Amino acid sequence: MQAFPLGIGLYRFHFRVLQDFFLPALEANVWRSVLGMQLKRMSDGQAAAPDNLSMPPSELYAYFMETPPPPDARLMRLYRQTPHPWLLRCAWRDGEIRLREGDAHVLPVTLFGKANGLLAVIILALSRAAAQGLGKQRGQMRLIRVKMQPEPDTDDIITVFEYGGPLSSAAPWRPKVPEMPGNGRLLLELQTPLRLVVQKKVLSPRRFDSPYPLLMNLVRRASMLCAFHGDHELQADYAALKHAAQRARLVEASLEWRDQHRWSSRTQRKVPLGGVTGRLLLDLSEAAPLWPFLWLGQWLHAGKGAVLGLGRYTIRPA
Repeated sequence: MQAFPLGIGLYRFHFRVLQDFFLPALEANVWRSVLGMQLKRMSDGQAAAPDNLSMPPSELYAYFMETPPPPDARLMRLYRQTPHPWLLRCAWRDGEIRLREGDAHVLPVTLFGKANGLLAVIILALSRAAAQGLGKQRGQMRLIRVKMQPEPDTDDIITVFEYGGPLSSAAPWRPKVPEMPGNGRLLLELQTPLRLVVQKKVLSPRRFDSPYPLLMNLVRRASMLCAFHGDHELQADYAALKHAAQRARLVEASLEWRDQHRWSSRTQRKVPLGGVTGRLLLDLSEAAPLWPFLWLGQWLHAGKGAVLGLGRYTIRPA
């Protein structure tokens, strides 16, 4: 797999803080909550949606927040949800964020596939949410602009929206997978906790003794994102990928457990979000077919809670 059949939109929403207030350490959960509220209002007809959308406004909340498989889906027919077509790449913090009037604040948002054609919906929803107030203090912000990175690691940033102006069209990034580094030995550094579930249990540092669960999670996530949000399904030999993943080696692991919770307004309870952080030294010399998925996972994220920015990592040759 050299070309990935799914556009990835790398956006940065730039806000101006209008009053002093605090955001919790898990900032992404606040944004997820208010985004859902605004999408719900659009879908219920309580708030106007942008014109000329690729789907009826009544379907917006379900598409972004519930993401059920279509009735005719071949994949994940027994699942209630498929991967969401978006995620928030917020920084992982230990303490709450203090914002002061006049500060600039940036929210990194990633959209996958067809969701890029609905960027106007996300802009309108987040702009309204910020204006109405965030967090317990209902701190207000104004959306100033939205910028897009045509591809990672480039300074060629495109402004696609300015406050009060129209939305400019820009094509999302179409990843082309580079060659795997020569000997296949790779250092993976977790930027946010990785929450992998095996046999209904979250993998702890002590149980993390193989790269197989991570690699197969990445294969499933990439294939599902393509199938439900891309132009077509990912063409891959999944049986061969499974055998290749079994040949991948975990040379060394330096991991620790990082605990975190989010508050669910819907269920009125705490939801665990803990996972492992640290470094993994992997050997893919006999598992080269998994390299594209491991490389792409730097932007797709891995494991549970990806929409909140969990499972983000970087890789480099060891």
